[in-house]
Amino acid sequence: MDFVHTHRFPLLGELHAQSDAAYREQGLPLAILFLDDAQGMERTVYEATMAAAEDVADTHRGEVVFVWANSKDVGDALMRFNLSSTPRPSLVVSYMAEGAQQHYPLVDHKADSVVAISSHVEAVLAGQLSPLRRSTPVPEPPKGPGVVEVVGHTFQNQVMDSSKDVLVELYAPWCSHCKAFAPQYEKAAKALRFVPTIRVARFDATKNDPPVEHATQFTAEGYPSFRLSKASSNEVLQYEGERSMRAIIAWVQEHATHPFTFDPVEVNFLSSVGVLDGLTDSVRAVFKQNHELRAEVKKLKAQLVEARKRAELDIPTVAQAEAEVAQKKALGTEVRKQRATLRQADETRQAEDDQKYHEAELDSKKVEGEAERLIKAEAQPRHRQGGTKSQPAPEQPRSEL
Repeated sequence: MDFVHTHRFPLLGELHAQSDAAYREQGLPLAILFLDDAQGMERTVYEATMAAAEDVADTHRGEVVFVWANSKDVGDALMRFNLSSTPRPSLVVSYMAEGAQQHYPLVDHKADSVVAISSHVEAVLAGQLSPLRRSTPVPEPPKGPGVVEVVGHTFQNQVMDSSKDVLVELYAPWCSHCKAFAPQYEKAAKALRFVPTIRVARFDATKNDPPVEHATQFTAEGYPSFRLSKASSNEVLQYEGERSMRAIIAWVQEHATHPFTFDPVEVNFLSSVGVLDGLTDSVRAVFKQNHELRAEVKKLKAQLVEARKRAELDIPTVAQAEAEVAQKKALGTEVRKQRATLRQADETRQAEDDQKYHEAELDSKKVEGEAERLIKAEAQPRHRQGGTKSQPAPEQPRSEL
């Protein structure tokens, strides 16, 4: 590391609100010496501790950055590093990399000498100490359905459970947003209690630490913050949606390894009741049947859509249907007109044929009458001569020649 970077901070600088970000981001382990101010501890102890810390800081310059802080101004930090009950001066060495923070507090004795400070710093640098993993006492198992309280000691078993999809709320007891959302989160836990592959949990991130290997996924910059540890793979997803019971359940339903179904009616019902007094199986059976019927309807609708696509059906609009009806009516009217015209033409032809037949019949009668008249006229002379035989003509004389 170059000279400028190594010497850009004082040998033993003061840690306060204005310098906090710069020290956290500088990249080296940070050794924090917590002191009561000069008025709160013996002057000689105060000065001796500062001198000892500067000696160790000078020895490890380029390896560790040393700072001191007034313990009266950083009460939350003392609690964070498990040093609230440790007498001052106290010391913690922290790796501040984002998502992989590790803290090594000196809890056995005071950090009031070169030996005490340097031996602890060197043990941390040599990897001889285990990082702090805070945990509040393990709570009693919940008596009924609801949110499971996870602490540092139970984190691995209850959150990284490969058989379940685990929803975890990272919260702080003092957070007003967490308090406001707590009833909704409890309702979500009640609604999901009949899904055997789901666990709903919460984790006080101000007093408990996850295992080091999971610190990155479960570090929150604000509260509340929600994570889903997926079954089988233990993949961790962060929720960034609306802070409501329905939205969170829908998100879990979308991303859970083990599928499950819920509709708004079911969620509202199951989240509003505690114990169903023996009706659990019946209620779930009704909801299951309802889901199956909906799935069948959805399937049938999909089949109908596909059939329409295959047949290239074009469902007419009301206007199109009315136009088609009008067109058919007009066509019917035209057909009736043509039929009437044909009928009239047929009747006309029939009348003409009847007239021709009548005229032909009259002509035939005339011919027959004339023929009969001629026959009668020819027969009349024969009746006048009666049976008289006609005389032969006189014989002419023959020629001699």
